[in-house]
Amino acid sequence: MNLVTIYRTFNDGDAHLAQSVLEAADIEVTMLNEELGSTLSVMTGGIRLQVSEEDAEAARQLLASQVPPPLP
Repeated sequence: MNLVTIYRTFNDGDAHLAQSVLEAADIEVTMLNEELGSTLSVMTGGIRLQVSEEDAEAARQLLASQVPPPLP
């Protein structure tokens, strides 16, 4: 299973909200860089949420309607 990044933020609250929305929709999600803290997550490109390629489009659509916009 290939994972793709579908959401990226520097705010751990936004990341957890997005993760909860995806999990409530039965979309398996992996969070990267959460444990680094705000300073290191900025250096590594932020907190990233990844889902399988198959779930990516549905996950993006779901997040677009329920959480703050991700980073570009």
